[in-house]
Amino acid sequence: MLWTLRGLFALAASLACSATAVAGPRIAADLSAGWNPDAEEQTGAIAYRGRLGWALGMVVPEIGGDYWTFPPPEVAGRTQIYRAFAGARLELGDTVSPGVYAHLGWGRLRTEPVGLPEVVEWGATYDLGLTLDFRFIPVLSLGLHAEYDWINPDAPATRTRWLAGGLHAALEF
Repeated sequence: MLWTLRGLFALAASLACSATAVAGPRIAADLSAGWNPDAEEQTGAIAYRGRLGWALGMVVPEIGGDYWTFPPPEVAGRTQIYRAFAGARLELGDTVSPGVYAHLGWGRLRTEPVGLPEVVEWGATYDLGLTLDFRFIPVLSLGLHAEYDWINPDAPATRTRWLAGGLHAALEF
């Protein structure tokens, strides 16, 4: 039993820590679900994100954009967020790869309050996240992510922040 546990631990450690320095372009897509801790009524959010990057060993500089939609609760109305960003990922493995990422950018917050005219504001945005990627095929990476997102538009809109998690896939050339 003890030898079996040691063997499983050694296999897991070698899979998680076998960082292979790979350089090359990457194109990725994410699908996320979010939750706004500041909202009075919770309805959740859905996001679509695209990213282009260039792997430089364990560091992946990237640019991208995403679209978030918070479906309308009965009172508040719909909120949509469009963002463009640049940032980087740090990936700590090969076959099984935990990682972290951060992006800074500029975004557009559009709200449609019930019974009022829509409000459109622009502002700085960022996100911070954790990933767990799986690379069982050399050119394809599939993974999970969890993140904290934030946008700070101009007045009269207020800052909006949300937590999200989801799935992502990347083609690595």
